[in-house]
Amino acid sequence: MDKRIFIAIPLPLEVRRKIEGIQNTLKTFDWPVRWEQPEKLHITLRFVGQINTEQLPRIQEIVHIIAKQTQPFTIQLRNFILFPNLETPRVLSIMLKHSQVLQDCQQKIAYKLDTEHIGNEEKYPFSGHITICRLAPIPSNYRALTKIRFWSTFQAEHINVMQSVLKLHGSEYTVISSHSLGV
Repeated sequence: MDKRIFIAIPLPLEVRRKIEGIQNTLKTFDWPVRWEQPEKLHITLRFVGQINTEQLPRIQEIVHIIAKQTQPFTIQLRNFILFPNLETPRVLSIMLKHSQVLQDCQQKIAYKLDTEHIGNEEKYPFSGHITICRLAPIPSNYRALTKIRFWSTFQAEHINVMQSVLKLHGSEYTVISSHSLGV
């Protein structure tokens, strides 16, 4: 049986609550969006895609080895970004300040999965972010984002292998395995 898999860094509860607060502020603008639930917020390191269940133990092994080689590190969240661009935005995300440790960790995972032909290859270069909502393809004025500031910091301590199941109301995520950094 196939599973839809991605690899992510989970957010601590206090960061998810802070993002939920900014989501509540942004909801007052009544934009045509679908908000991500706070419990689903994460930093995707790699969307693996549909895999055969037999590949799952190898994915978990790869993540476990790379997590052990990576010490816990600080992630800084900084303001907003619209993807793919300001003219035709589809996703509103919180940007991450560049972290070489995060970049290296993501690249090691991507390299191992690619060389072993597991899952989808990335179409775009890695750009660390946290998706907070998906935008309808309706012209709206998102200029308010230039006046609202968001900042937070947390210590990344785990990498999760996640399953995503698509439902009518959106996707549902399940943690398949969690791997501690540096352990």
